[in-house]
Amino acid sequence: MKVLRIITRLNIGGPSIHAQILHEGLLSRGIESVLLHGRVGEAEGEMVYLFSEERPNMIKIEDLKREISPWNDLKAFLRICLLIFKLNPHILHTHMSKAGALGRLGGLVFRALGRDIKLVHTFHGHIFEGYFSENKARLFLWVERFLGRRTDSLIAITRSQKQELCQEYHIAPPQRFRVIPLGFDLRRFLGLQKRSGEGVLIGIVGRLVPIKNHELFLQAAKLILDERDDVKFWVVGDGERKGELQKLSKALGIEKRVLFKGWVRRMEEVYSEMDVLVMSSLNEGTPVSIIEAMASNVAVVSTDVGGVRDILGERIQYIVEQRVSLCERGILCHSLSPKDLFLGIKFLLEMPIQKRDKMIHAAKAFVLKHYDRERLLDDIVILYRELLGG
Repeated sequence: MKVLRIITRLNIGGPSIHAQILHEGLLSRGIESVLLHGRVGEAEGEMVYLFSEERPNMIKIEDLKREISPWNDLKAFLRICLLIFKLNPHILHTHMSKAGALGRLGGLVFRALGRDIKLVHTFHGHIFEGYFSENKARLFLWVERFLGRRTDSLIAITRSQKQELCQEYHIAPPQRFRVIPLGFDLRRFLGLQKRSGEGVLIGIVGRLVPIKNHELFLQAAKLILDERDDVKFWVVGDGERKGELQKLSKALGIEKRVLFKGWVRRMEEVYSEMDVLVMSSLNEGTPVSIIEAMASNVAVVSTDVGGVRDILGERIQYIVEQRVSLCERGILCHSLSPKDLFLGIKFLLEMPIQKRDKMIHAAKAFVLKHYDRERLLDDIVILYRELLGG
C-alpha cells in the first residue's frame, strides 16, 4: 500500500500533531507513506520538530502556503501533480483546506488520465464561518461541494462535525463520510505533579489569530478580576494579533495579571501549572488543547463550537438558561458574551471540590479512552484497506 498525504503546513496546532502521528505510525506499520507539506507563515510557529531528525519520506513544497496567491497556488498545484505522477500512490489523503483543494484536484487530473487512485480528505475544521467575507466563504463552500462529491471518503473528526457538514453545508451525502476522532500520545500528560502555589491560574492555548477570539477571554478575565484578586491568566501561543491583544489587556487594566507566554514546546509544564483552560474560539474542529488539558486534570470552560460539545458531553444543568451549561466533563458557553463566559468560569471556581474533581476525573477517563494514538492508526488503516478492496 502506497499512501501520499498532503497538509497545507506544519504550523503549531492539532492538524500538525495528527499529521506526525499518522506519518510515522503508518511507516512503523509497514505502509509506504509520503507526506507533502507547505511553508508556515512569518508569524506562525512550526512543529516540524515533532518528526524524527531524519524526516523520512517528507517533501516540502515552498509555494504551498495558507495565504491565497494565484501564482503561488498554481505553482504548488503543478508541483503536487508532478509528485502524484512520480509517486503513483494508491491513496491520496489530504488535510486542511488549501491542501485539500489542490491535492484532490491533482488527484482528479491523475484519475482523468486513466490512473486508479482513491481520494480521502480529513476535515479538521472548516473555513465557512469566521475566516473570510461572505462571498469568499460561498466560493470555498462551492469548491468543497464539488470536491466532496468526487472524494472516495471524507473524514469528520466528530459526530457533530459530520452532521454540520452534511446537513448544514451539504458537502456530500452522509454515506460518503466516516467519523474518525483524532488520536494522540497522551502519556506525557499523565501523572503530572500539580503546582502547590496559592491562587488560581486560568489559561488559554492557541494561535493569536481572529478565529480564536482572544478578546472574549480577556474581557471575561476583566470581570473575574473585578471580583477576585487571587487569579492570574496565561495566554499561551503567538501570532499576528499579539500586539493588539497586549494593548487590549492594558486598556482593560489587567496587564499586570495577564502573562503572554508565547509558544511553549513542553506543554505538560504549562498544564501542570494551570487550574482552568478556557477556549473562546469562533470556530473549531476538535481542539487539541482541550484534550491535553483533560488528560492533565485541568478543568475546561469553552464556547460551544465545532466538536467541543462532543468532548464535554451531555448537559447536566443550565448555569444561565439557554446560554451557559454544566456538562458531564466541563462548562459550555453557548453565546459569545463576556458576561456568560465569566459566569461559566465563576461557577466552575465556586463548585464544591468533590463535584469538580469528579468532573475532571470523568474528563480524563474519556479522552484516554477515545483519543488514543493506536486507535487512530487502526481506524485509518481499516479505512484504507476498505477503499482498496481489502
